[in-house]
Amino acid sequence: MKARRPENPQNYVLLEEIILSSYESSMAVNRTRRGSKTMERRILGDEDIVYKTQSQWRGNAGRFVLCERDKALESVRKYENM
Repeated sequence: MKARRPENPQNYVLLEEIILSSYESSMAVNRTRRGSKTMERRILGDEDIVYKTQSQWRGNAGRFVLCERDKALESVRKYENM
């Protein structure tokens, strides 16, 4: 039997986090520094295909994080202002 959750799936988004190399970090728009690493974050749109997005990482470490929409928007805006 499938587990059913009462939450609305529209309240959640996938947040893409990519750790960039030093060359790419100088060109990134939405980034934050953690130690010597630079991380880029963005929210995947409804039309984005996860497989294609992941295949574009090309040697960079990346991950997808499932977040509540409000928290993800807040997180991305916070790092845009840095």
